[in-house]
Amino acid sequence: GLAEGRADARRPYSTEAIPGEFVSSDFLSVDGTTEYVDGLVRNDTGAVHVVRRCQSSGSHRSAERCAWRDKVRMMNAINERLRSIFANDAECLFVQLDADELWDAEMLADLHDLFLRDDEKQCAYFHAHFFVGPRAVTLDGYGHSDEYEWLRAFR
Repeated sequence: GLAEGRADARRPYSTEAIPGEFVSSDFLSVDGTTEYVDGLVRNDTGAVHVVRRCQSSGSHRSAERCAWRDKVRMMNAINERLRSIFANDAECLFVQLDADELWDAEMLADLHDLFLRDDEKQCAYFHAHFFVGPRAVTLDGYGHSDEYEWLRAFR
């Protein structure tokens, strides 16, 4: 399952609004992510489930109303969708993947295996690299605090 769209950047991370050039009219991606996700859904056999705050481009809703209030609302929306499709007691692993982060299939497979091996594990923090510019990726320093960042997986 996938909750796609922009969470309101002011909650809880900032007091600044997202600059207009980074926001589409329906608060989806401006970098091709939405088209990629739509392709996954079109070519899939029913395993990819997407929830968007505003379901279609050109909606009469304002972009501000199409933004998710926060990432918790995004998680709750996809949880509700998956529980309506699968058994209500089915276990889910939620992973927050932001567009500026670098993830690969091996990292996600390892994460899945970690939760399978440990029934008591409820969440996971980890370091990841992410984009800070068109050709600039972090390795350490900014964005790599062990105390408050990178809580990305939840049972």
